[in-house]
Amino acid sequence: MKLEDMADLLEGLASSLEKFLGKTTMTDLRTVSACLRQFPGESVSSFCNFVARAKEGKAPSGRTVGGFDQAKVDQAASEIKHFLDHRQDSDYAAIHRMLEPLEKLKVEEIKQVGRRIEWTPVGRTKADLLRNLKNWVLNIKRSADQTSFSLTGTGVS
Repeated sequence: MKLEDMADLLEGLASSLEKFLGKTTMTDLRTVSACLRQFPGESVSSFCNFVARAKEGKAPSGRTVGGFDQAKVDQAASEIKHFLDHRQDSDYAAIHRMLEPLEKLKVEEIKQVGRRIEWTPVGRTKADLLRNLKNWVLNIKRSADQTSFSLTGTGVS
């Protein structure tokens, strides 16, 4: 089971049992649900193993080995989400500047950014992932530009 599915389950449980549970329990269920949503694509078992190893003070193993930088992922995902919400406001130069820091990310970090912005990571190599992600973002911009085109120059609202 993926963490986002577990988060949905906990949120549904909280909603269903709201009148039977105390306020603290409700808050705890929703807090755990929100926490799990920060790790989309992870399985429950790998997440639990990671937490157990971290509690023991051991280095993480598996997919997160090699210095996964959550701050870089958060920053890149946040900037791309902002673009997606305001695609008409960005020009192509700004989009290229926004995507440039992705080149410094590791493969797993790029995949994590993709999951956070609801892009399905496609490609085996870092170069493939970057090319496909950049094309996806640029195609969204092109589509937005075409949608706003009008003969009067006022755009479509």
